[in-house]
Amino acid sequence: AEVRPRKVIEDPYETAAKTASGVVASGAGKTGGLYMPPYKLAQMMSGVDDKASAQYQRMTWEALKKAINGLVNKVNVSNIKAIVVDLLKQNVIRGRALLVRSLMKAQGASPNFSRIYAALLAVINTKMPEIGEL
Repeated sequence: AEVRPRKVIEDPYETAAKTASGVVASGAGKTGGLYMPPYKLAQMMSGVDDKASAQYQRMTWEALKKAINGLVNKVNVSNIKAIVVDLLKQNVIRGRALLVRSLMKAQGASPNFSRIYAALLAVINTKMPEIGEL
């Protein structure tokens, strides 16, 4: 009888810590950190059968990261309500560290929008207080 090795699902927080420390190349993954058109990414996602595989988990993690970063970068006074609704549609419980990191980077890049980022986080914190624990 052939013994198959068990598939190990990587912890995204551990992977992020390794990437930040330089242990793992930041471009690790199928796309190599390069831009991939959405139709090609969807085609790759449909090709993965096992949702527990490391490749699928990495791809969904990257998609969540891109979605959260995109929404945080788009927020302003006039569209904050729509952005909050869109953020709550994402898996922000799983990606709460991504959300906080994205908000911190955005605030560092444009301090003039600090009030808007604080308001965004305050609204999300009222809906999901566990995010504010970070």
